[in-house]
Amino acid sequence: MPKAKDKLIFITHYLGSLRYFEKLIPYLTSKYEVVFLFMPQVHKDFKTEMIAYCQRKNYPYIAMKPFGDKKIGHFLPFLNPLSELANLKRETKKVLTDATIKKIVSVFDGGLYNYFLKNGQQQNIETFVLQWAATNRQELTERKIQPKIHQVGLYLFLVYHLRMFLLKTSLRTSFLGGGSSEKLGAINKYSANFFKEAGVPESKVSIVGYIDFDLAREMKKNIIQNPSLKQQLALKNKVDLNKKNILLYSTLFHKKDIKIFSLQDQLNYYQKIIEIIRQVFPAQTVDILFKIHPAGYASLYESLKKYGVKVFGKDAENDELIALSDLYIAHHTTTNFMAILMGIPCIFINLLKMPTIEQTKINFGIKYFIQDEKTLKKRLIDFENNQLERQYDFDPKIFPENCIQKIINWIN
Repeated sequence: MPKAKDKLIFITHYLGSLRYFEKLIPYLTSKYEVVFLFMPQVHKDFKTEMIAYCQRKNYPYIAMKPFGDKKIGHFLPFLNPLSELANLKRETKKVLTDATIKKIVSVFDGGLYNYFLKNGQQQNIETFVLQWAATNRQELTERKIQPKIHQVGLYLFLVYHLRMFLLKTSLRTSFLGGGSSEKLGAINKYSANFFKEAGVPESKVSIVGYIDFDLAREMKKNIIQNPSLKQQLALKNKVDLNKKNILLYSTLFHKKDIKIFSLQDQLNYYQKIIEIIRQVFPAQTVDILFKIHPAGYASLYESLKKYGVKVFGKDAENDELIALSDLYIAHHTTTNFMAILMGIPCIFINLLKMPTIEQTKINFGIKYFIQDEKTLKKRLIDFENNQLERQYDFDPKIFPENCIQKIINWIN
């Protein structure tokens, strides 16, 4: 009977990170049984989506028992963090009794993730955290600052510090690489510098690149070598190549990392952008391809179809949509990397004038974000007249090569 393979655990927090880590599976299965793990604190909607995706793709997964109903501690509120901690300890012990687990690659290593990784190390399991999205100095600074009583109230302030004490962790673990992971894989030189400035030991940080760099380069090369490929991709994605196609990527401003909008505000914001596009480009000659964020829902944007918009869900492949587009419009999403590498004309926007978005310029080599509707319309007219100014400087240090192999070597 053949010996069972060692297990490698991927800890992901929503469908976006799962689909990113998933791209490594073909390069690991000869050596490891790859298993996804979902922590107790993951939002139930995100966990449900990840479980359904794994079941559809026949991926092994472990869904740790979620935290119980917080109403239990309504009258004795400090029971909540105690209950959560007991659940985390119980679930962690249950998972780590499996002696075949040899490596854990996580999306994050702060807070509860940090607790799980530390316990893994006690079982001689190697622990890694892999950067899969862009970050910025402001984000790192904000995560190092503890909450103030006047900001969150006495109860939340005390609960926060109780949880930190019980987990035997510190404030510095609340940013990527600040926890107990043994290795941190950074996207590029600039990201690596961010982490070192935040206090991550230099010996822990390796520049391993970004999987989509390889995919973007490969897609661009394949289309050049095989012109019919673009037509095949168009048929697959139902894109009309007889028209120009403007690809608009969504960023969430109503949930997850940034919460400044209601659901209706989110829809209205993108409707306004689409209306500006339509002021320049009629539906008869230009299609708008709208790609939703992996944590979003296509149903929210159903009403945009009246503008001649084609809404693409979470299963649509980024490299394919970018390859099919004539113009790419987005905020600070990591898909910007692919559009730049594939040489697609780009318009980068920050119409909300958010400092968090502005801080990401160095990640991509972007010179500036467009901050007002008038300038956006002007740039669209410039594109129509083949006079669109390039909004970025191409910096090879941003785009390491052979990223998949570097990541696999780093894990192994």
